[in-house]
Amino acid sequence: RSACGAVSSRRDTMIEDMRSNLRDACEESGISELEEVLLESEPYMSALESEIGALRDRIAVLRGALSEMKSLQESSDFGAISAALLQYDGYPGECAAAWTSLDSHRSSMLQDAVEAMSALIGSDDFAAVTAATEKYEAYPDEAKDAWESLVEYCDEMVGTANVDLEELCESSDIVAIDEGLAKYASYGDAVDDAMSRLREHRASLESGVAAALEELSALSESDDFVAVSAAVDRYSGHASADV
Repeated sequence: RSACGAVSSRRDTMIEDMRSNLRDACEESGISELEEVLLESEPYMSALESEIGALRDRIAVLRGALSEMKSLQESSDFGAISAALLQYDGYPGECAAAWTSLDSHRSSMLQDAVEAMSALIGSDDFAAVTAATEKYEAYPDEAKDAWESLVEYCDEMVGTANVDLEELCESSDIVAIDEGLAKYASYGDAVDDAMSRLREHRASLESGVAAALEELSALSESDDFVAVSAAVDRYSGHASADV
């Protein structure tokens, strides 16, 4: 019985040592180390089922984190990348290396975003400018100055477009008006009112051109010198090449 008691005590000590190893591994170790501990703990399943189950759960969590961070290293979803870095900061082993790589990817994305926004300052591509302001709006403070500059430039583009369109509303040059309508077609709601007024102005001009052409056509064979002279005086220098 004394010998059996000694062996029983030894068994208890071995169980407690393994319990401690399992607990420490769950708190500190990476996947490969956890798998080694899991292999070592297999003989203790009957005594440490709960602890071994926790170790397996921890391995699953770390594998999931590692898989997500690796997949995000090829992603352009800045929000998801930032969230993953926040969630998995401090994870050990293989996850720590993946976290460092993902953090580097995030930094590169920030730099690329700043460069892309800076390159659009001065661009005539309103669609690209507005798309960039929307794409990078949620980026953090490191890109905030570039984003604010681009938003300011976008506002300037809209202001210039509205001024140009309003000036064209005073013009009788249908060719210039058509060029303006085409130039600012991509501006959408930002210049919707001015575009509507210009379209109405163009329609009015077109109606006037049609009336002038009809009148001139009728006078082309006329013997009424006064009427012919008046029409020539009235329509010479007309903005429309057809007139």
